[in-house]
Amino acid sequence: MEKAYHIFLMIELAKCCDVIAKDLEYDSQWDKGQELYATFEKSQFNDAEKSEYDCIVEYLTTDEPTVADRANAESIVTNLEAQHGDKVAEVVYDLLGVKHSKM
Repeated sequence: MEKAYHIFLMIELAKCCDVIAKDLEYDSQWDKGQELYATFEKSQFNDAEKSEYDCIVEYLTTDEPTVADRANAESIVTNLEAQHGDKVAEVVYDLLGVKHSKM
């Protein structure tokens, strides 16, 4: 649990940047926070010369497309999938070359 603070910080900043929905269940927020933090740790945004807070904000807001853009796209695909079945999501993910995973 030594990374708990870092994951918590990621979750709170991600909620401020609309990457994680503010009304998402806590367990789901934690899972998404862990995923985001693991990706952030490996990214060029994780700069030891700057504060982790600033690095995370930069990661969430300036990566192109931004993490928020990708989260929004994931939400749209998930909603389409819920309304029209797995085939819609399958086609979109295939076009994007992304492995299909449910949230």
